[in-house]
Amino acid sequence: MARIRSVHPGLSTDEAYMAMSAYAKAAWPTLWTECDDSGIFEWKPLVLKARLLPADAVDFETIMEEWVRLGAVRKLTLDGRSYGAVRNFCRFQRPKKPNYRDLLPDEFRTYVGLKPAEFGTSSELSPQMEKEREKEEEREERTPVVESPPRAKTYAFAARHIRLNDDDFKRWSESFPHLELRAELESLDAWAGEQGKNWFKAVSGALAKRERLAADAARRSRDGPSQALDPRLA
Repeated sequence: MARIRSVHPGLSTDEAYMAMSAYAKAAWPTLWTECDDSGIFEWKPLVLKARLLPADAVDFETIMEEWVRLGAVRKLTLDGRSYGAVRNFCRFQRPKKPNYRDLLPDEFRTYVGLKPAEFGTSSELSPQMEKEREKEEEREERTPVVESPPRAKTYAFAARHIRLNDDDFKRWSESFPHLELRAELESLDAWAGEQGKNWFKAVSGALAKRERLAADAARRSRDGPSQALDPRLA
C-alpha cells in the first residue's frame, strides 16, 4: 500500500539524484511511497512501472538498475524474495508510528539510515521513544529559522547618491591626479542623483573633463605666460 512521504529540500543537490536520467528522477520520489518504514520495497519492475510511471513507455527495470549503479538503491533477498533498499531513507522519513523490519541485516539497516536505538526487535517504537520523537518534530516545526543579518557594505566614499568602494575610489584617484577627488564628488553628488542608474558613467565623464581642464591649467602655470611673437620675425 502506498504511503505519504516527505521530500527534503536537499534532494535537488544530491549527487546521485543529479546524475539520474530524466525518467529515473521523475520516479525517484514516488518510489518512496512504495517503501515500508524501513525504506524497503518489493523488487517488481512491472508493478512499480504501473504505479509510478503508468503513462510513459519506459523500461522500468533499466531505471532500477540505474538507481543501483548510482548507489541510491541496493538489492537484497529476504525469505527468498527480492527487495530493494533506499539509501538513507530513514534519515529523512519520520512516520509517527513506524513499523521497522526486525529481520533486516545490519548492513542494510545502516544503509537505509536506521539509528542503533531503532535496531530493536520491536516493530514499533516504545511509548517513551515515540513521545521523544514527537517532541523533536514539534521543536523543529516551531523553531524559527534565524538568518544572519546581511553585512553592511563599506565604502571609501559615500554621499547621498555617489558611493564608491575601495577599488573604484583608488582607480579614480589615480585617473584624476589633478583633482581633489572627495571635494569634486561632493560637488557632483546632487547632479549624479539626476542621472539615475547611469550616474557612475556620467560622473566619470564629468571628472575626466574637469581633469583635462585642471591639467591644462597646471601646465600653463608651470610653463608661464606665452611670449607674443615679434611681428617683424613672423
